[in-house]
Amino acid sequence: MYKARRGDSVIIDAIGKFIRYIAIAVANTYNIYGPDHIILGGRIFEISNLLLPETIKMVKKMLIFPPDREDFIKISKLGVFAGSIGATTPFFEKFYSIPEPTRNFIDR
Repeated sequence: MYKARRGDSVIIDAIGKFIRYIAIAVANTYNIYGPDHIILGGRIFEISNLLLPETIKMVKKMLIFPPDREDFIKISKLGVFAGSIGATTPFFEKFYSIPEPTRNFIDR
């Protein structure tokens, strides 16, 4: 981001392509599934508050039915650990979940 702020045209072009591809992916996801929110993560969105407004602007141009609210795209609060948490979730669900008979007993 430092080089982009200094006007490096190669970096600015790469960031523009990155935003465009992210916007296409987000717009396609929203147009197909219609989720309430889309959560973006990764270090690139954490370190730059410049990318999100441009991404949202581009996504809105690509949506068939834009949402009524402005905050439908958010940045993950899990930070760089999001991938690790997502990858380990099935393990914890399988090996550390409450057994079904016990769960039924608790719900009563």
